[in-house]
Amino acid sequence: LPVTGSDSKRSAATQRLEDLGLAIRYDHSGQTSAHAAITIHSTAIPKDNPELLLARTHHKQILSRGGLLGELSRHRQTIAVCGSHGKSTTTALLGHCLREHWPAHVYLGAKAHNFGASFHFGDSRRLIAEVDESDGTFLEVHNDLSVLTGLSNDHESHYGGRAQLYDAFEVFLRRSSIMTWPVVCAEDTEVAEFVRQRRLRCLTYGFAETADIWASNLRFSGPNSHFEVHLRNNWTPGNDHGSRHPRPPVEVVLPMLGHHNVLNSLAIFAVAIQIGLPWETVSQAMASFTGVERRLERLYANERLEVFSDYAHNPQKIAAAITTLNLAYEDRVVCVFEPHRYTRLESMWSDFVTALRRAHNLYVLPLYDAGESPIEGVSRDALVAAIGPSALTLDPTKQSFSGILDRARQGTSAKHRTAVVFLGAGKSHDFAQQFVRQVKDNDAQNEAKDCSR
Repeated sequence: LPVTGSDSKRSAATQRLEDLGLAIRYDHSGQTSAHAAITIHSTAIPKDNPELLLARTHHKQILSRGGLLGELSRHRQTIAVCGSHGKSTTTALLGHCLREHWPAHVYLGAKAHNFGASFHFGDSRRLIAEVDESDGTFLEVHNDLSVLTGLSNDHESHYGGRAQLYDAFEVFLRRSSIMTWPVVCAEDTEVAEFVRQRRLRCLTYGFAETADIWASNLRFSGPNSHFEVHLRNNWTPGNDHGSRHPRPPVEVVLPMLGHHNVLNSLAIFAVAIQIGLPWETVSQAMASFTGVERRLERLYANERLEVFSDYAHNPQKIAAAITTLNLAYEDRVVCVFEPHRYTRLESMWSDFVTALRRAHNLYVLPLYDAGESPIEGVSRDALVAAIGPSALTLDPTKQSFSGILDRARQGTSAKHRTAVVFLGAGKSHDFAQQFVRQVKDNDAQNEAKDCSR
């Protein structure tokens, strides 16, 4: 079956597809969909896009990305992962830890380094998928076992309010097979309130012993998180009160930093116990996990500096990233943040201010509007003013990046590196790569000077 594509610009993803033999156009002229039996699109694409208009004119079948996942899940055993944060990492971890003993197709919204792509071809009878609640398409998926990593009012504008958002998640979780328990993060206060309000039967994970699955003895060493995983009351599927045979804790070394990533990993143990996979097997596989693109991804390191890129674009993700780096680098962190969408910034204004105040050295890039119209009183300058003296505006230029480099070097030494992290869902990753190129050029110039002496 021939597959074609249409995009507004070239990228690493489109290049990979072209290398695989796909024909991709870069003009959105409508010529691609005119010859296709099915047109699949992101819900971020406007309805008047020429490709969609022509597909409708020719009465072609049109599916959203979520609709396609719905079709893929229809006749497959499906584990679906949703939530306002952590779902890409959790999905990638699931696919990696389960692929030897519960192999499946894996679909996620970011590139998993263990797979080298955002899709992994496994057993066609099974599917592990990251599903998107932002546009409601996650309700098109037929999920046998569901995972909820977190909740926020990030997407309330789509649903019309908190109650309607809860309604959608309740439908999603209750759609799971009666043979499984939905897996939810008890550490997320919004999730805990949602589960309490809707009286949902769930398998919970967190750091407190009141959770069904919890982590203890957590410590960070180098790039790794070390902890033990426990099972409350020796929980077994279908048994609220446990069995007579205690389940000993398992020791885990996760090659990722941060409390939020430890929580993501606990979801895998909650899934494993429901599909009969030994925790020891999960722990062994987890030790070889290499992360997800733009999820606190280390782009470059030299003797004094390390550069990270993270997709964080809501307050929970931002707070998690900054807190993790502050701990690992003893507050020697420079944060470069790109606000994403006027509506998101307006709806969670105070939460953004609180989260970004965790950064002692903060630069704020121009707001990435994602096609939205401006909202009065919601702007980058207003955000910087609300945060206070730790925040400065930054318009990306070679000179401004030199300023970041100079600031990052202050107080650093060969023993104490500084972390520079770019946060955001728009162009921030491009800016991070631009900064890395400038750092590399600077390192090369310094090395040349040392050699000439």
